Formats: sequence, structure tokens, C-alpha cells
Amino acid sequence: MTKKQIKKLISASYIKNNLDSARVNRISKQLTRQELKLFIKLLKNYDQSKTVTLLVSSILASNEIVKQIKKMYSDKNVVIKEDKSLVAGIRLIDNDTIYDVNIKNSLNEMVSFIKN
Repeated sequence: MTKKQIKKLISASYIKNNLDSARVNRISKQLTRQELKLFIKLLKNYDQSKTVTLLVSSILASNEIVKQIKKMYSDKNVVIKEDKSLVAGIRLIDNDTIYDVNIKNSLNEMVSFIKN
């Protein structure tokens, strides 16, 4: 089975942007070990490309931010996680791109600028 055929199986594994475990089980039983490894790898990559992770300092204080992010990424699943290391800010992870806006990083950048 070629990589192109396995990619078609991956898109067939989803129903309305949700992974259907029954379909994945049925497909995985038909694949060889090597094909299954490729299938899992491509499935993880596909899932990562369809997910946006939002890290916030406090989940309670982020309702307006979450609404805006969900509007911006309406075609993707938005996963919200709490990260206590962030100081009054957010970190948005979209596939391989990371957007980081918080006071801690801003202060660190100012200190390094002043030292140089």
C-alpha cells in the first residue's frame, strides 16, 4: 500500500472532524506492521494539524480570549490547557507555530536588551 493510499484511509477515518475509533480499528486490522506504523504516524500528524492548543495562566480568566480564538480557528479543534508558568498571558500552539504573549517573556526580553 502506498503513502497516498494510506492518506486516503486517514481522511476516511474521520466523521465530521472527529476520529471514528471503529473505523480506525477496522482499517488497522487490514494493514501490515510497516503500513500500520506509517498509518499511526500520519494519523498523529493529521490530528496535530487539525488541533490548536491554547495555554492560559488561568482558565477562569480566559473566557473572552477563548471565544476569540475559537472564532479565528473555527475549522480546528481548540484545546485549552492551564499553564501556571505563564504570567498574565497566553501561548497558542498551531501545528508547528507557537505564539507566546505574556509578561514574563516581555520582561526577560527587556532585561536581555538592557544587558547588551
